[in-house]
Amino acid sequence: MEYRLPKYLTRCKNYFFPRWFTVQSNSANEDVLKRIQDKDVLLVGHDQSPIPTSPTFSYISSKLYSVDETIAELKPSVPLYCLRPKTIEATAAWFVSTFPGQVLYAVKCNPEPQILQMLWNGGIRHFDCSSLKEIELIHALLPSAKAYFMHPIKTRNSIYKAYFHYGIRDYALDSIEELHKIIEVTANANDLSLLVRIKVPENVTLIDLSHKYGASAADAVDILRQARPVAKNLGICFHVGSQCLNPECYESALAVVKGIITQANVKIDIIDVGGGFPERYPHCVLPSRDLFMLAIKRGFQDLNLTEKPALWCEPGRALVCAGCSLVVTVLARRKDVLYINDGVYGNLSDAGKLLNWRYPVRLVRRNEPTSAVANELKSFTFYGPTCDSIDVMKGPFVLPDDVKVDDYIEIGQTGAYNSALKTSFNGFDETKIVLVNDDFPITALEH
Repeated sequence: MEYRLPKYLTRCKNYFFPRWFTVQSNSANEDVLKRIQDKDVLLVGHDQSPIPTSPTFSYISSKLYSVDETIAELKPSVPLYCLRPKTIEATAAWFVSTFPGQVLYAVKCNPEPQILQMLWNGGIRHFDCSSLKEIELIHALLPSAKAYFMHPIKTRNSIYKAYFHYGIRDYALDSIEELHKIIEVTANANDLSLLVRIKVPENVTLIDLSHKYGASAADAVDILRQARPVAKNLGICFHVGSQCLNPECYESALAVVKGIITQANVKIDIIDVGGGFPERYPHCVLPSRDLFMLAIKRGFQDLNLTEKPALWCEPGRALVCAGCSLVVTVLARRKDVLYINDGVYGNLSDAGKLLNWRYPVRLVRRNEPTSAVANELKSFTFYGPTCDSIDVMKGPFVLPDDVKVDDYIEIGQTGAYNSALKTSFNGFDETKIVLVNDDFPITALEH
């Protein structure tokens, strides 16, 4: 298959890349490629110089515009999902160069194929998958990447296909039953890397993940002892919780790991500290990312193991959050309430009642997008476009007090989970993807 874009404004009914590319067709990829061709992608302004970057895809160099320039050119009537390649690639490069081990991207956080390619460009070569579809996506899009099946509870069919069809050898588990299932389905394979997920103490996180998955310390000891004879590589993994605000949480979790290793008295080949690395939002005051890396290094060194295991992490939010923003249109205004054309059933799920996440926002005038806006600010609540009254985002979202119908609002820091949780409820599911070259204004994070 070959897709070639027009020179000035491109609209490609394709879920992959808003650039010219050639996909080498084969039976392993065709089904996945068909399933993911379901989104519109826009790119404003580019040339046609082919630059091959992999045996599977060929790209052209792209002249990208700023968000304001893109709005001025397109005057969009549907939400725009703005991707920032340089931001995502730079963040990936920082993690790869700074974390003292192997970095696995948590695909569930944002499986947008363009973002996966940007992460690859930034140096990410390992991908934490939680389902067979995520494994298929990585296999089709990035055939040289390594995928890991890190869901603690998997179906027999998904284990079978992962092992025999896609060559997956790394599996997470948190029970004896799951261990036996993996061994049975893989026909007593002798090349498995098995990681036992453990519970860690509840921490200073905005989303606690300690209740659903993870073996207790006592159970973990038993699982490790039974897994050691059948595992080529044996590891321990955990998750401190999403948006962790305290670097010491990783040290505390690694102290639990140390106690389990001591009790189990088996050789451990891998320590996986999971995700939880935070990103900046208006409602969060964060320590430096460097402090998280230092805490992990200290906790890892304190294990005092004779044979040093490999060290892994699984960031999601921290890799992609800042690399995406959403441009919405104001449909109506009623005092301090703005009705917009996206909401909790669309690309803003975390801003809804469950999490009430606050995002940084800025106003862009419809008819004069680069002009100055009013100095007086006001706190607003957003309503989404659906008929459901639950489709509300309380915020508060701070904007100039003279915002008008048909103005645009750019909502920053939306790269994590929002688009992955998007639905087609009520028929409001249309979003255009654009690539832009500017950063979201840091000043918007201060309100």
